[in-house]
Amino acid sequence: MKFIPLSGSTKLAVVSDKDYPYVMQFKWAYVNYKGREYAVRRPQVKGKRRTLLMHREIYEHRTNSQLHPEVQIDHKDTHGLNNKYTNLRPADHVRNQQNTSKKRAYIRKGWASCTSKYKGVGYHKAARKWTCRIKLPDRCLFL
Repeated sequence: MKFIPLSGSTKLAVVSDKDYPYVMQFKWAYVNYKGREYAVRRPQVKGKRRTLLMHREIYEHRTNSQLHPEVQIDHKDTHGLNNKYTNLRPADHVRNQQNTSKKRAYIRKGWASCTSKYKGVGYHKAARKWTCRIKLPDRCLFL
């Protein structure tokens, strides 16, 4: 396990020993995207600046393949800076969203979603009661 310094921050990304030489060829930066932390690099490709995610680069390099843009790389432990190969797996958007930690507080349509320590449980202020919901790809079930 090796640590990669990220410009623009004091944060460090973690990679496997085997991936360290490949990753150190590039300069990596820290980004916080919607509360998620990632390591990125921004090379210029065909005159345009592109954002490349470290975890996707590692997965593609290790598997020696170019993934379809719709395929996402999921962090098994949900930590975006833990880029060890054993912590990465391909996933579609739905599966990637299911493997998330509990969201931070936001209030929408009467929901104070993070009033509980459990994922999917919240207090509905207007109804003044606790409710539980399970999100499926095509609908939301309320228990």
